[in-house]
Amino acid sequence: MVIKKLKTEPKSTKKEPLIKESAFQKITRLREEKEAAEKKASEQKIIDDAKELERQYSILFPHLDKLADQLKEKKLNIFWAFPDRTGFKKYDLNFEQIQEMTRDEPEKYGNRHITEFKIMTTHRRKNLKRGDGTNPLVLIRISTRPIDKNGKFVTSDGWACVVAWDPIDFKVSKITFKLLDIMMRMSYQFHISAPSFTGLGFHILMKHFVYYDKKTGKKFGFEEALSPLAGL
Repeated sequence: MVIKKLKTEPKSTKKEPLIKESAFQKITRLREEKEAAEKKASEQKIIDDAKELERQYSILFPHLDKLADQLKEKKLNIFWAFPDRTGFKKYDLNFEQIQEMTRDEPEKYGNRHITEFKIMTTHRRKNLKRGDGTNPLVLIRISTRPIDKNGKFVTSDGWACVVAWDPIDFKVSKITFKLLDIMMRMSYQFHISAPSFTGLGFHILMKHFVYYDKKTGKKFGFEEALSPLAGL
């Protein structure tokens, strides 16, 4: 039996003609590639931001739990101070008690102003969502009102400012009494009114005000009282 050897056709060395990309096709391709890259980068940023926020919360929540316990223990969720006196003396009294104190000594407290602080740790509350879905971690309400010549509060007058702390604000500073003292004096000098339910961010507030002490002539902002929370 004779086996015939099949002939194989030699491979063609002729190259397939390249299809030339038109200017329109090139523009379309480049645009699509750019949009795909931007979408991928945006999706990655969302993932990275979520991870970073989770990391920050792992530092913030224990700190705020401790702060809440300290305020409760020292009864300083609500306290009073006089913005026109030297030093930051805190009065741990309820509304009736502080009014009784000023009425009993009108020669000492009359024709002055008094500030009420309300500090609320809200990091574990879910009912304070803003429009963007975020929740303030701390809200501080600073209310200043005048006292008449008889030592009575003028409840129909005054102003209030609600300041909020978010992760970005704790990067700037923790909440300290030195900081609250300056905030009180700035609110008193500039009549800062920001009664928003979810507060004005501290990092926004600090950029726009400089305190001027009329007695000493000293001018300063928040810088000397800032104490960033470590790790953020």
